[in-house]
Amino acid sequence: MIKNRHQNLFYYYRGPSNRKQLNENQLEDNATKSLINVLEFSNKLNDKNISNCFLSMIGLEESPVVSFGLQCNGSESRPDGLIRLNAKSIVIETKIDALWDKSQINNHLKDLRTDDLLLLIGKNKPEEDFLKDNRVKFISWREVYSSFKILKLKSEMQEFLNQFLEYLEIIGVSDFCGFDENDFEIVGKLKKKDVEDEEKQILKAKMGLLANKIIEVNKKDEGLHHYVKFGLGNMQKHDDSRVWLAIKRDDFPIKLKESYLSQCNFTIEINEKELRINAVIRNGRINRKRTPVYYFFSKLDKYLPLFDTYRDLSLLVYKRVSMREGQKVGRGNEKWIDPKTFKFSELKTEDGFNCLKNYLNIEYLPGISIGKSILSNDPILGKPNELIQFIKQTELELKPFLDLIHNEEIINT
Repeated sequence: MIKNRHQNLFYYYRGPSNRKQLNENQLEDNATKSLINVLEFSNKLNDKNISNCFLSMIGLEESPVVSFGLQCNGSESRPDGLIRLNAKSIVIETKIDALWDKSQINNHLKDLRTDDLLLLIGKNKPEEDFLKDNRVKFISWREVYSSFKILKLKSEMQEFLNQFLEYLEIIGVSDFCGFDENDFEIVGKLKKKDVEDEEKQILKAKMGLLANKIIEVNKKDEGLHHYVKFGLGNMQKHDDSRVWLAIKRDDFPIKLKESYLSQCNFTIEINEKELRINAVIRNGRINRKRTPVYYFFSKLDKYLPLFDTYRDLSLLVYKRVSMREGQKVGRGNEKWIDPKTFKFSELKTEDGFNCLKNYLNIEYLPGISIGKSILSNDPILGKPNELIQFIKQTELELKPFLDLIHNEEIINT
């Protein structure tokens, strides 16, 4: 478990600048420096396992390393790193979130010899046009992480490598590795309005890794294969702070892509106490036709068997209010507050059913969230494979609720 990111050997204290590009460049430079440090240190200890693994990763045979370099000036460019082998050089350019720059790559290539290699390392693969020159090779940070993760080394070198792997986890370029107590503390800081932008970026990156893993699993499942798009929510500093991502369908008709129906989807939400997996039915009133809440309420009788089948699920009804006093509630200007919880076992009774009906008819525009929670101290949160399978199973349980909203009759209306 990462107790404090600044205790990691490779992490650094970022300066006070709020300039996004400057912070991005600093992150890229530090990631490259960390990789070169690991390779160079292992080479000095005469442990060739890491360097040989790295060379194999990029399709090269084992070879003695002559020297390492950082920020080496070329004739028209300044690559992030350099590894000199006996017979060739590996010039390294890295990215984290920034886009690849064709002119930058072309300038790097001007200084390369025929047998040299320009290695691009990033989160996202560049367009094929960037890779036409056979001297250009791309690998992802995730490949670096996965390949190094399986190495078994001598104790002192293993700890050094573990620190580097942990660093890649912190900056969000590894595999998804689960959640720990620090993630929930960041949400608590959001609520207190004292969170650092750097902390927000760390948690946002981790939510992105989780989303990619969920989509990877959904694509292989017959029941979930349409839920393969995602969006990350903004991290707002207010009294009801939550961090969330939405897992969306990819097959909505064009006319409905911006409608409220298309916003009825799965969400994974973290507050300071729990992680919650939801099916969200958002916006409308029970007497306002062609809105999700109206469709939900008009089909309540069809939901009754589901209330009985999935007794461990719960239904939360939120009030939607404006974040800005005097302005109309709408996208970018809303927060969901004061959730009232209905347990599915209660909804099987007449009193419970009527209570839900009355609550849906309040003056506010309600949003409905159906799902289940995992408390922040549950060990499953630190076991990524188990957590992903739990999320998948919960999505399958929740999908019938979305299916009743997303049926063809409504979509084609």
